[in-house]
Amino acid sequence: MKNQEKLESLLAKGIITQEEFDHLQRQRNGEEPSVAKNILSFILTIFAIGAVLFGTCIMNLAIVDGMRSDALTGVLMIAWPLFPVVLFGWIAHKTKNAGMKWAVIFLAVGALFVAVTMMG
Repeated sequence: MKNQEKLESLLAKGIITQEEFDHLQRQRNGEEPSVAKNILSFILTIFAIGAVLFGTCIMNLAIVDGMRSDALTGVLMIAWPLFPVVLFGWIAHKTKNAGMKWAVIFLAVGALFVAVTMMG
């Protein structure tokens, strides 16, 4: 309780703002993720996106092998890498998870860089 009293006295003296006080309260109550949780979610999201890409790659190869259609192959080549970006981007938006959001951005920018260097 001493910490709570100190925070309230800092707020009363005007040393911290109401927003800072609320932020510290939410952090103490576990409502806001810590830096360690964001880093862990960043790392786990990188692995999860890789697993989703691997799993969908196997499925796409089976579809393309059975259909033997060049048009379908082109569509799958575009949709396949976008699927995990959209999926995990939506999850990060809904959960407001900063680590997951940065992992999606990191991998999307990396994929665009690889695509650009392979084309040119």
